Amino acid sequence: MLREGYKNSVMNEYLACICARAGRLHDALAPSTIDTGLLDSAAQLFRSMMSRGPAEDLDDYEHAAEAAERYVNHVWASPDANIQHYLVLRDLGKYLAEMVGRDNGPKWNEALRLRLAATIRDVLGWETWRGKVERGLRSQDRQEFWLADQVAKELGIDTWQIHFDRVKAAPLDTSDWYYLLEESGDSRIDAVLDFASAAIPLAAIETGPANESGFGPRWKAHSALDWVLQDLSRFPTKGWRLIQAGLRSPVVRNRNMAIQALASWPPDSWPEGARALVEGAIAAEPNAEVKQRLEKLLAGLPVD
Repeated sequence: MLREGYKNSVMNEYLACICARAGRLHDALAPSTIDTGLLDSAAQLFRSMMSRGPAEDLDDYEHAAEAAERYVNHVWASPDANIQHYLVLRDLGKYLAEMVGRDNGPKWNEALRLRLAATIRDVLGWETWRGKVERGLRSQDRQEFWLADQVAKELGIDTWQIHFDRVKAAPLDTSDWYYLLEESGDSRIDAVLDFASAAIPLAAIETGPANESGFGPRWKAHSALDWVLQDLSRFPTKGWRLIQAGLRSPVVRNRNMAIQALASWPPDSWPEGARALVEGAIAAEPNAEVKQRLEKLLAGLPVD
């Protein structure tokens, strides 16, 4: 129940509280030492129960206080604990902070809350997390890399170049575009867009509008373009060549993202030929909803 029972193909949140209760997580964590597998499973159970998802959460677990105290103490006694525990302790610290001023019943008391919060702050301050993050960022395992990237943000470690290198290694076969754009600000976006314009085969994408969903191996280039277009609204007047390709793509999602990106531009900043391109797109558009958004775009109206 505690090690595997909560795992499912939909959301671990659906079963986490059920398994913590039925597996008596608080009792399993009672010994002074536990194995790494149980500690890691406890971390996943706590994180799932703190996600405030569609099922029972940590507020519904009758032994949450006992289990949390024992879990925190085990992590404190395990300097080799992997980086997922950093994120769980971070979330648990936020959970305890939100508890102030609430009626939390018999499960929690102020002394326990303060004691746990202090221990969590101590553990999150360990210098050893940085080394674990650096190792995780070199990992080819996507889950390990993702965890390291999340903790890197908490520790103020700049991961932009790491994401850029991963995108450069496989520009048409990676979701790292999302993380690269997320880390890119005004001083870095030009380098990213220059690379995207060269690495994504835009001419092959511009085959004209259709009602394609764009899922599957044959649409890798279109998916890569999508990752870039979806964030261009943060950078008005940037990425015109990519927007052009998006407006001419057979994938509905590409066209919608391109419309959203161009809608963020001040009307007087549209490049030469932009209005004509949008007018032509309106005439050729086979999708009624996309056509309506294009008409609003041309009229200077909100497209959403």
